[in-house]
Amino acid sequence: MALADALSSTAFTELNLLEQSDRDLLDTHLAFAQRHQDFDCHRIIDCGAARGSFAIPALVTWTNAQLLAVDPNVSELALLIERAVVTKVRPRLATLPAAVWSHTGAVRAFGLWAKAGHFGQTGLVFNAMKELGFTITTTLADVIGVFGSNEVDLLKLDIEGSEHVALPATPPEILRRVRYWQIDEHNVDDKKYFGEQWHAVDVYGIIAEAGFRCIEPPNLWKRVGDLQ
Repeated sequence: MALADALSSTAFTELNLLEQSDRDLLDTHLAFAQRHQDFDCHRIIDCGAARGSFAIPALVTWTNAQLLAVDPNVSELALLIERAVVTKVRPRLATLPAAVWSHTGAVRAFGLWAKAGHFGQTGLVFNAMKELGFTITTTLADVIGVFGSNEVDLLKLDIEGSEHVALPATPPEILRRVRYWQIDEHNVDDKKYFGEQWHAVDVYGIIAEAGFRCIEPPNLWKRVGDLQ
């Protein structure tokens, strides 16, 4: 059964979760995972996980993997958990409701992020933070550290522009604790996204300088020491 069909169970149909864009993303990420099954992933981090268009195909493909899904939108993470139950990968999934940023704590939701709802957390403390115009944040160092001293096999980074803030704040030795990076770089308007104090950076340049080489342009990078 196709992955998108498996997610079209009665529960998902009733919730209208599988729009065509959902199916397209699932198909794209499933093709990526199956194309790279030889990565032999055991520890995966999905930053910007949303409702699981990457996380679910990854867990279905790498059947021994544990995956940490990070996203500031708890409603989207709830949908991801439902999908994980349907596809029987829930025991290997953990979630962290936070935005990846330069520091752990909180950051004000401003500009296009606030308008687009990328900081649209709901429930308990998250709803209170939203009312104040803030979201809870974490760092790449913290999420990589979830697996302790173990290396992360694959980290997917699709965080709507905040890679321009999170990556420069991460020491190269922390970046190198990941074997493969899949990074979606967003072209951002500095003032609309970050205000006066933040600026767009050369995202792929930071990864290259940390000791990675692009093996599938433009966004799949492998640690140089692991190249055959």
